[in-house]
Amino acid sequence: MGDSLVGMTFSFVPAPPSKDDGQAPRGGLGSQVLPVAELGDDFAGDPEDGSQYLFLVRREAATHAKVLRVDNPYAAQESAPAPTAAAPSSRPSDPWREAFVRNFQAARQRMLTAPIHSMPPVDPGIFPPPRDEGAWRVFINGKRSKPPKPAPAKPSTSKSTSATAVIEQSTPSQDEDVEMGDDLEAAKAAILASLDLDAPEPSPARPVPAPKHTHTPASSTVAPSPAAPPQVPEFERLPQLPSPALLVAIPRPTLVHLLSHFHDWFVERIEAYEDKINYVPSTIFAPPSLRRRPGAGAAKARATAPAPAPLKPAAKPPAAVPRPPLPTAHESHWILSVLTRLEQLLDGEDLSSLRLLAKTLASMAEVSEVAREKRTAAAGAGGRSMQERLEDEEEAEGRARCWMVVAAIAGVWAQADLWDATL
Repeated sequence: MGDSLVGMTFSFVPAPPSKDDGQAPRGGLGSQVLPVAELGDDFAGDPEDGSQYLFLVRREAATHAKVLRVDNPYAAQESAPAPTAAAPSSRPSDPWREAFVRNFQAARQRMLTAPIHSMPPVDPGIFPPPRDEGAWRVFINGKRSKPPKPAPAKPSTSKSTSATAVIEQSTPSQDEDVEMGDDLEAAKAAILASLDLDAPEPSPARPVPAPKHTHTPASSTVAPSPAAPPQVPEFERLPQLPSPALLVAIPRPTLVHLLSHFHDWFVERIEAYEDKINYVPSTIFAPPSLRRRPGAGAAKARATAPAPAPLKPAAKPPAAVPRPPLPTAHESHWILSVLTRLEQLLDGEDLSSLRLLAKTLASMAEVSEVAREKRTAAAGAGGRSMQERLEDEEEAEGRARCWMVVAAIAGVWAQADLWDATL
């Protein structure tokens, strides 16, 4: 095409394709960067430079398929079922779990479909704030009333008592001073004996004068004893039972906070139990004058006392080992009742709170089972008392309540890995 104004001619005929391999497109499959020698297909010699080496590589690659499949040598090992560790005997069996979850699901369905309008109304103002842990503790468990302090007894006097007798009763006499001093010395000696330390030299006893007896007229009368204090209720605020009307009135977001409070209370009990069993008494804070000096007590005993037959110290009874903490029946009732009203779909944070509660209860049950086995082995042929058997039965019920909560959380909210003993 020619243009008379421009004076140039344009041709739109496409250029013939180039057969030079060096002008191959860059980037992508089959692109060429380095030069490749052009040799015959029957070339069988050794490459002399890089271009001939690349030719041999390309010729060999053309004889292979682009996609290869290699059999997995580990396929047989992966298909074989891995040996599963047997569940501990202290944990409930699979049939029990299935039966309990089935019954618990039925209870949840009845609670979720309960006729709310037919229930008695509950004032929502009685519920504490969701995050107020102390107020919820009082609301659930109640508040016990403090016993009244006994009033000091007043000395009874009669009209015929003389003024001198009244003065002697109202002011401390010399006899009372002596008795008070003796009491202090006896208390000090008892403390030093309990600490098994070297006590200081006892001070010489002061002579105690004979008590003075005052004549009581026959006409004096004894005042009647004061009346017994009125009976006060055991609880200042009664515990709340998780009735259906009360559970329906609790807001749904508060239920997860309430379960978190239960978890915190159980953790506090576990820490207190560990402090008791790991407590070791120490006398490092005793004053230097009262600390035991090696051989000082024995040397003083040999120098001052005769050589009588040594008396064997009385064997102290072994201290009772505290039992591991477990949830009470009232607390388990509340937890299971709250779980019947909890939503099925929970976010990650709420589900994590449920898992923490289940793991804590499972740990409490396992610790209690280990402690029971130790007590049984220590008892031996001697047997156990009736009180110990009753406590063992209550502890077994507490372990069962722990597994009930774990089974409900693992079955309803699809957390089957909670039954893994290695978690």
